Amino acid sequence: MQSGAPFSILAGMRQRKPTIVIDTREQRPLEFTLPTSVSKLDFGDYSIAGLESRVAVERKSLDDLFGSFTRTRVRMDERLQELGELAAAAIVVEATALDVARGSKRTAVNGHSLLGSISTRCAQLGVAFVLAGDRYGSAAFIEAFLLAFHRQARSQKRASLRNDSAFGDRKSRVYSGG
Repeated sequence: MQSGAPFSILAGMRQRKPTIVIDTREQRPLEFTLPTSVSKLDFGDYSIAGLESRVAVERKSLDDLFGSFTRTRVRMDERLQELGELAAAAIVVEATALDVARGSKRTAVNGHSLLGSISTRCAQLGVAFVLAGDRYGSAAFIEAFLLAFHRQARSQKRASLRNDSAFGDRKSRVYSGG
């Protein structure tokens, strides 16, 4: 009877849709097909309920991107370091590569240089850098990314529960004299 317990826990996990958590400081939250809740996040603008310390997505508009990597570069580098320490993280930009390359009206920073600098830094830290095109593309990618991480975490938990159950069964046979 004991070995079936993990599978009943998993049955409940299968039925629940993950909830996307939106940071309270997000000024223009995206819309998703999955359920959402609003809460203060330590990392990024979006995460999954229950996994906030393991996965995060930072969303940027084109102007935010240029501002973050020019005027507030030190703060952005700290944020990238934090994201790099998570199991999964992404920076999602509401622009195309061509948009970034063309630059921003608000700064004289060369867009090609910025694109190269951001790509290099994200690659060094293991943070995905996604140019999603617009808000809709950003929402679609963020939802897919968070859902994929949720499924992976669920799969790992399932495997862990099976291993614990199998060990528990062997342990009970050994110690019960059976």
